[in-house]
Amino acid sequence: MPEVPQDEIGRRVFQLKKERSVDAAAATIRNTLGEEWLRLAEEDISALRRMLGDLWLYTDRKTWEKYSFSRLTHDDVRTIIRIGQSVERGAIHEKAAIDQITRMFSAQI
Repeated sequence: MPEVPQDEIGRRVFQLKKERSVDAAAATIRNTLGEEWLRLAEEDISALRRMLGDLWLYTDRKTWEKYSFSRLTHDDVRTIIRIGQSVERGAIHEKAAIDQITRMFSAQI
């Protein structure tokens, strides 16, 4: 079996932590929205997950843990999706998008 460099292992562990955190946040949002979640298109969910991942990257862990994903309303989720779609189209920069989403969550803390 070939040896894997330590930095590659570190990157993979970081990626797994990010994915687990995004999965947990998305599951909480899905449970909170209930039937409304089922009306979201696959592209919407993809945009939401991307923005949750970006938020996780730009946010320190203690702050991330304070975010209450269960408090997000359907309108909040739609806003995050619209922001994510704007990033995908190149209409706004990723960091500006994260700043907008951070403000949404900061109002909760």
